[in-house]
Amino acid sequence: MVQPRHKIRKPLRFQIVLSAILFWALLSLYIYMISPNSILAFMGFYMLVFLGLYFTFNILLARGRSLIWTLIILIFLFLRQMQFINIVTVILLLGIFVTMELMLRKK
Repeated sequence: MVQPRHKIRKPLRFQIVLSAILFWALLSLYIYMISPNSILAFMGFYMLVFLGLYFTFNILLARGRSLIWTLIILIFLFLRQMQFINIVTVILLLGIFVTMELMLRKK
């Protein structure tokens, strides 16, 4: 087995936890301070939700899985906001999620 020349340092869990807390606090402040009148307000909201969810899931899961969980939840929230969510789209989202989980599990 070949040893890497440089050890790849994993981010400290403490930094990930602090990042998650920071982004959830920023999201709370953003919701309280900004009214959703423009597309930029929604983009900021979804960006903060993405970062908060990603770092929260990253505490317990691997990076790839936390990214997939985060994207599925964001897609669901966006479809819910556009009032386009129904049983068919939920089943399709679950199918995409299961497929991505199986792809990651095989690696």
